[in-house]
Amino acid sequence: MKQFTEAYVKYLKETPKGNGKPYSKSYIKNVKYQIDRLDEPITVESINDFVKKSNVHPSTATAIQTFYIWYRWHRLDKETRKKAKRELDREDKFFYIPPAKPKRYTKWEKDLTFEEKKKLILESEYPWNMIFRLAFDTMLRKEEFLSIDVKNINFRDNYVIVSSIKGGEPDVRYFWPSTKEAILDYMKRENITSGKLLTGFTTSTKHKVKFTSYTFWYYFNQISMKVIGRKFNPHWVRNTEAQLMKDMGHGKEEAKERGGWKDDQTLEQVYSGSSLSSKKKAFEKASVEVK
Repeated sequence: MKQFTEAYVKYLKETPKGNGKPYSKSYIKNVKYQIDRLDEPITVESINDFVKKSNVHPSTATAIQTFYIWYRWHRLDKETRKKAKRELDREDKFFYIPPAKPKRYTKWEKDLTFEEKKKLILESEYPWNMIFRLAFDTMLRKEEFLSIDVKNINFRDNYVIVSSIKGGEPDVRYFWPSTKEAILDYMKRENITSGKLLTGFTTSTKHKVKFTSYTFWYYFNQISMKVIGRKFNPHWVRNTEAQLMKDMGHGKEEAKERGGWKDDQTLEQVYSGSSLSSKKKAFEKASVEVK
């Protein structure tokens, strides 16, 4: 980690935002990864070049630009931000913001069919065959998934205890025997005996890929595009499993147990409802073709 990255991460951890709330762990992880890729001297121009070349999300570009304000003025309070804007205006310097707005995906674009889920698990290359199995079994959020510790995996009864579940309470998630075999194979190949399970993996060319919040998300989507031909990010696993459970006729209580949802409203409004499969089934059952 570069010296300025380390200093900025320390500042974010010790200094609350303007509203008094702390910066989230995921925000700090993401911004840490991005600014550690910057080269000195750090200027508005070099920041803009980096944003353009990296093709980052507009919110990521804003986070990097916020870092620049801290790097130059050493603070991020409201008055410092105003001062930074005035001085940059006088210098006729402006931050580049990527113009493309993020696409809003429909629920049907987030949900996989069972056939797509099966294809993703069976046809993905190592170690994604294991990762997709474990992700679908446990329905964990990305940061929870990456936090899995080997000491908390029970291979006798096939479950994992996750201590950093959203909301602050630990939870237990089960996995299938086939997933257990895939995990053990991964641990053997990567020589993992303790600590975090998902530290990264070794490619066929002996290159070591380290998992960060960003790289995990990137590869998750990349492998999905390669195998099933469409974008599929880690959080959509929860959408898919919730909808598949509903399509199979399982009730809310079972879904809430598996996914860790506290209330029916979130489960119904965001994660489960109508899918292409359920709409097709309703169409075929409740309509008559005119011939």
